[in-house]
Amino acid sequence: MTKLIALTGYSRSGKDTAADALVDLGYSRCAFGDIIKAMVNEAPIEEFSVFRDWLESSGRDRKRIADIAHGWCLVKLCGVSPFTQNDEVKPLLRALLEDYGIWRYDEVTRRFFSTLPELCVNSRLCRAAEGHLWRQKGGILVEIVRPGNTAHTPVEAGWMQELTDAGLIDVILYNDSTPENLGLAIKQVASGTTGIIRASRLG
Repeated sequence: MTKLIALTGYSRSGKDTAADALVDLGYSRCAFGDIIKAMVNEAPIEEFSVFRDWLESSGRDRKRIADIAHGWCLVKLCGVSPFTQNDEVKPLLRALLEDYGIWRYDEVTRRFFSTLPELCVNSRLCRAAEGHLWRQKGGILVEIVRPGNTAHTPVEAGWMQELTDAGLIDVILYNDSTPENLGLAIKQVASGTTGIIRASRLG
């Protein structure tokens, strides 16, 4: 069985469904995003002034910084959890989580790779640097593609292009059928299948 499987792909491509199927096989689920969310959750409210200085020095435009500040206020002043599954609230936190993760990337990476279980599915691998480290650990990368689904932000599009350009994708899995067939397809990956897999051809 493939011990370390990382999933990538645009938001709403089916990564969570695929990860759930691997959990049924005994995989532990972890994600860079979960560590970023935990770090945002534990950060003192006063940290935003330093974060904002970094955002401005890195060339983020005013709208992006305003969106991030709004997300920070939702978490720190309104009590919204960074782990929320509310589909209306999640987009309001996306810019915050993306750029906070970039700002604290070294710490996120250190925490993530120091706590990997032996049998693991990384449900949201985003960047090439993560992909190279994942490969060094003996893991593979699976891109979940849902036909008609496109990038939700320029950052998301850039990260996917980064992974593709680096040649880090081992499997392209087309989520073109039912959730049950997607589960069957990702279980084939766990058993060692690579290349292009179409969920519609299973079941």
